[in-house]
Amino acid sequence: MKGLLAAAMLGCMVACSHRDPHWVDPEPAPPIAGVDVTSAKPFRLADQRGHVVLLSFGYTSCMEVCPDTFAKAKAVFRDLGDASRDLSFVYVTVDPERDKPEPFGAFMRSVDPRFEGVFLEGDALSSVLADYHVVVRKRLPDPSRYAKRDVDPSKFYAMDHTSGFWGIDRKGELHDLQIMSMNVDEFEAKLELASSRPADFPL
Repeated sequence: MKGLLAAAMLGCMVACSHRDPHWVDPEPAPPIAGVDVTSAKPFRLADQRGHVVLLSFGYTSCMEVCPDTFAKAKAVFRDLGDASRDLSFVYVTVDPERDKPEPFGAFMRSVDPRFEGVFLEGDALSSVLADYHVVVRKRLPDPSRYAKRDVDPSKFYAMDHTSGFWGIDRKGELHDLQIMSMNVDEFEAKLELASSRPADFPL
C-alpha cells in the first residue's frame, strides 16, 4: 500500500497552483485519442477498460517534476508486483512541438517499456488538456544567457504544467484524488476508502 502513495498524488503546476486534497465522486473519464508512441499504434483511452489507469501529463525535456513522476509510477508498479498487470501508466506529452512520436517513443521505452506515451497535437491536445483541467504555459528563456552562443534560445523553452496523477478505474471513470501535503497514514486512509468501493478503483 505504501507504493500507492504515488498512484494518487496530484501535484501543482511547476510554477505552482494549489488545490485542497479531496476525493470526488467518479465521473466518466473524458476521451483521449492519439498515438501510443511506445508501440507506434493508435491509442484510445476507452481501450483501457478493464485496467486501472494512472494518467499523467508532462514532456521529455522536463527536468523539474517529470522525473519524479516517473519514479513514483515505477514505485507503484514495483510495489504492486504481479497485480501491476492490471495497471496502465499513460503519459501524455504537453510539448508536441519537440516530443515527436519517434523520439518520444524511444524516450518512453528507455524510462520503462510498460509505460504508454501518448502523442496528440493541435485542437485534439487542447481539448484533452481542458477536459482534465491541465494548465500549460510555455516559458521562454532569458535571451541574454545565449547572447554569445550561436544557438536559437527559443528552442530551450520550458513548459510549466499541472502535474501529478489522475486515477481512472476499470469502468473508465475518473477519480480526482488531489493530495498536496498529505502524510502517508492520511493517504492510505483515503486510498483504503477508495479501494473499498469495488466497482470504482479496485487495485
